[in-house]
Amino acid sequence: MSKLQFLLSGGLGNQIFQYLGSKYITKQIPDVDVSYSLSDYILKGYRSFEINKIIIDKININKEYKSYRSKVLKKIIKNIHLFDNLNTSNLILKFKFLETIDENELNHKYKFNNTLLALYQKLKSIKHLNSPIKIIGYWQNPSCYVDNIKNINSLFEDTKKILPSQFKSIQYITIHIRRGDYLINKENYFTYFSKFSEIQFILSALQLIPKEFESIPIYCISDDHEWALKFIPLISNNVKNQLFILDNKDPIKTWSILNNSLINVISNSTFSYTAALLNTNNLNNKLRCIMPKWVNYKESSFEKGWLSPSGFIDL
Repeated sequence: MSKLQFLLSGGLGNQIFQYLGSKYITKQIPDVDVSYSLSDYILKGYRSFEINKIIIDKININKEYKSYRSKVLKKIIKNIHLFDNLNTSNLILKFKFLETIDENELNHKYKFNNTLLALYQKLKSIKHLNSPIKIIGYWQNPSCYVDNIKNINSLFEDTKKILPSQFKSIQYITIHIRRGDYLINKENYFTYFSKFSEIQFILSALQLIPKEFESIPIYCISDDHEWALKFIPLISNNVKNQLFILDNKDPIKTWSILNNSLINVISNSTFSYTAALLNTNNLNNKLRCIMPKWVNYKESSFEKGWLSPSGFIDL
């Protein structure tokens, strides 16, 4: 039996994707033994380990697999110019040292490559290997399991129980605005705003909301509350819905609010995307989620597989 360890990293949205990726692998290859560890990014406090607060079967965190022999061997092999990352990885596996399968090694030079599917295909070919394998990556493409989303949702707690008292499931619309980590340095700032206008996106998204929902309140949630207070009131003149700005610093409550929306207007964010993806309350709606066409500097939402669920569109 092969031992796999998924390294959890990033915020709640990425942890959800990593968890769903691990569940997809265990469904496809039932005889693998999966464990989880935390990245230094979480251990050092840059992000919190949040996913256990919303899943039913809690994750046990283990010590991270480490092997200095395989690390040294990888450096030696990489110095041989005949080998690329994939060939280096395969050769180390033959030596039966601990191998790290990094999502970056599975990225194909062509677009539309689903790295989670590539991970499964690679593990399938080596599943009888006795040495442990560490899995690093975010696995943000849901195309492999989106048709099974109802069953996947059963892995999670009923977030209706977490909603603040004024919220009733699918009786409101949410807009998520991501700014904080895009503004950390100048490179992120200029890359972000050269491709994407938050105000224009929100105005365009609001025009798509069906008129029969004009009496439904809209809640704007952002990690930059001061920005929202300045600019969201300007948008209110363009819609008949009542607009509210939430200052909710609890990520679990915020995610739960997003997870129960009638319509999710999301940002370039795994946090709001996973909340919309796992929102099964609105599965029968023609319009479920509106997202930006641009996800990051490498991929569009279409290329990333984020449009694979029915009722998801981009602008």
